[in-house]
Amino acid sequence: MVEDILAAPRRRAILESLADAEGGLVMDDLVRRVVDSEGSAGGEQHERVRANIYDDHLPKLTATGVVTYDSMRDCIELATPAIVDHIED
Repeated sequence: MVEDILAAPRRRAILESLADAEGGLVMDDLVRRVVDSEGSAGGEQHERVRANIYDDHLPKLTATGVVTYDSMRDCIELATPAIVDHIED
């Protein structure tokens, strides 16, 4: 299961960003960090990454209990910090 979660480079970037942030991140900050980690720029790219996180990665990460998502605050928090130890550089 861990290998499946960590298989996607963007999902690894999300988890690393959350691990670096104590107390979680609001979605805008998370998207900004992921876009920066990928070396991307521009508003269009920002919106594409945001949609991809919401549509593809957030459902998988919340369903597996790796992150928690507070829709009222639009905040994501790492619930299983140990998973980051499995990310290879």
